[in-house]
Amino acid sequence: MKRFWRNLQARERMSLIIGALTVAGFLFYTLFWAPINEERSRLRASVAEQRELLAWMQTAADEVGRLRSESAKAMGGAGKSLLSRLDAVSKKMGLTNFIKRMQPDGDTNVRIWFEAVGFDTVLAWVREVSGAGDVVVRDFVVDKADAAGTVNVRLVLQGNAS
Repeated sequence: MKRFWRNLQARERMSLIIGALTVAGFLFYTLFWAPINEERSRLRASVAEQRELLAWMQTAADEVGRLRSESAKAMGGAGKSLLSRLDAVSKKMGLTNFIKRMQPDGDTNVRIWFEAVGFDTVLAWVREVSGAGDVVVRDFVVDKADAAGTVNVRLVLQGNAS
């Protein structure tokens, strides 16, 4: 190789050096500079898109928070489900021993069976439960119970689906 180099004239040596530098520059640009530059441009565009997405998400999060608070206010009872609210009122009024069964019926309805309970007591319970206006009595069936002054009651209550 050294002999080949020495046999070349100065002009040929200069041409080979310039050619080698040109090839090295081309390889450097093709293998390193261009991919890095393209990636940088892509990342800049991605950052702009991500900022737009973040702004949209923050707006959406604010809207979700607002809707959740409105929903909790509309439901009353600080966002409790209808079933848990009915149970709480029943405990408060001492009616849990008279409830034979309480079960959800769909997304907004609850079926309740009272046995051997005072009629006035059930009416007071219904008034307490529906007092906020967000619970409606859909079905109310009363049968005379065996004990004097007591009734068996089957109710279907519907809460607002908000």
